[in-house]
Amino acid sequence: MKQRNLKSTTVRQTALFPDKGQGAIIEDAYRYRLWRTWDTDRPSLVWILLNPSMADEHTDDPTLRRLLRFSQTFGYGGLVLVNLFAWQTPDPRLLSTVPDPVGPKNDHFIQEAVTQTEQIVIAWGNGGRYLHREQAVLALLSSVPLSCLNVTRCGSPVHPLYQPRTRSLMPFLSPMTQGMCDVAGEWTGRTQGNDPLTSNDGVRHPEHEQATDHSERKP
Repeated sequence: MKQRNLKSTTVRQTALFPDKGQGAIIEDAYRYRLWRTWDTDRPSLVWILLNPSMADEHTDDPTLRRLLRFSQTFGYGGLVLVNLFAWQTPDPRLLSTVPDPVGPKNDHFIQEAVTQTEQIVIAWGNGGRYLHREQAVLALLSSVPLSCLNVTRCGSPVHPLYQPRTRSLMPFLSPMTQGMCDVAGEWTGRTQGNDPLTSNDGVRHPEHEQATDHSERKP
């Protein structure tokens, strides 16, 4: 899979605040934040996923469209999207090939996003266990109530792409089954190895699948 060439110094945003429509903050190969707003009279819903793909301030993709539908169904007027890893690639397995897949400013943008709403949805799948990033961000947000759409059998919050449209939000609790998975997120007893970016979520793992619409890939 080819990685999109990104300019070495790129900052793109159509607005400084999420009540101005849509935008993204992208610096170098990192997309730190993306937002969409359709009703300024209602609060935005913050989503935290694994890593950004090719969606930007202009282009939606399958995952973003699913997030839009969920956010609208839940009664919100917009969404703000941040990620555990800010490095932009449509293939999360490539996160292991770069020195800093998290991004030097990523924790700042995560913390900034969660202060803007009372509802935070985490949805990064088992891939969040790579570099213990899930643990680090959960510690960062330890005082913040978190929600999810469901959990994997390893106790991580599921990715939204293949969740039913009727799925409701549920509180996210510390993974009760964490002892049944290794630190990479691989289910104990499986023989696929310890690569968290190819581990089994107990559901279809959308991070590893090409979007059928090649002009709009998932974040």
